[in-house]
Amino acid sequence: MSGYSIHHKEMLMKGSWIVGMALLGTCFAVSAAGRLDIRLEHTQAASESTGTAVITITLVNAGDQPIAVPDADIPEVNRDGRLQANVLRVLQEDGSAVAYRGIYVSQLPGSRPDVILGPGESKSATVDLSRNYGIVPGRRYLVAVQPLLRYRELPATTAANVSGQVGSLKAATSNRIEVMP
Repeated sequence: MSGYSIHHKEMLMKGSWIVGMALLGTCFAVSAAGRLDIRLEHTQAASESTGTAVITITLVNAGDQPIAVPDADIPEVNRDGRLQANVLRVLQEDGSAVAYRGIYVSQLPGSRPDVILGPGESKSATVDLSRNYGIVPGRRYLVAVQPLLRYRELPATTAANVSGQVGSLKAATSNRIEVMP
């Protein structure tokens, strides 16, 4: 760099500073996103006393911006304890899928508004796997959320009705749990 003029060195330093600030801004933009985490918990006390497998599904916005979850992807249980959609993947010890015995409620896309979860907000449902899947007491099962559960990030200032907003859907993250009814 000794052959360069002082003016040229200053221009290089300014260019480096601009690139550095742009990268720093990108880092903050990534951290300011909404993120849907799904937590599955086995309700052990209920299982031991009744021979059933009861779990709690909790959807949490773990980011710092609002997110929109399609209403059809929100776990919902009716008065009889039946799931309204097959949102879980229940596998036997050999890896084969367990038959779903819940209800399939079919809705046209956009017929019900998306569920908005602000930063830190959550929505939970308690599900009796014995009532909704063909599981047998005494066997072990691996339970996870179906990989199709998705959400859309929203700007921090968003109107209540976002079903018509266009945005790419992202996959939610979830843990897996083992249950034994």
